[in-house]
Amino acid sequence: MKKVIVTGGGGFVGSYIVKQLLALGVECLVIGRNEYPEIEALGARCLRGDICDFSLLTNSFRGVDTVFHVAALAGIWGPWKHYYQVNVVGTANVIRACQANGV
Repeated sequence: MKKVIVTGGGGFVGSYIVKQLLALGVECLVIGRNEYPEIEALGARCLRGDICDFSLLTNSFRGVDTVFHVAALAGIWGPWKHYYQVNVVGTANVIRACQANGV
């Protein structure tokens, strides 16, 4: 692995993956809903965005050799349609963007 993207890289699991990859000298990009200055301070580049945005993913995945998809809408409260949009449609977008870029 030379260049990776971690969706949800600012979360609990994602940030651990980013830290481990950076320790191995792997170039990391993070896609997340928020800004993560603590992750950028470690050396990762953060892209603020939503995995439901297929064109963002397709453009961001160019030149990437690996994607760790750990973004999700977690929790137990909220409208079903929000969970479906992020966790199902968003995941499908990640898979399609990987396929479009040969990842």
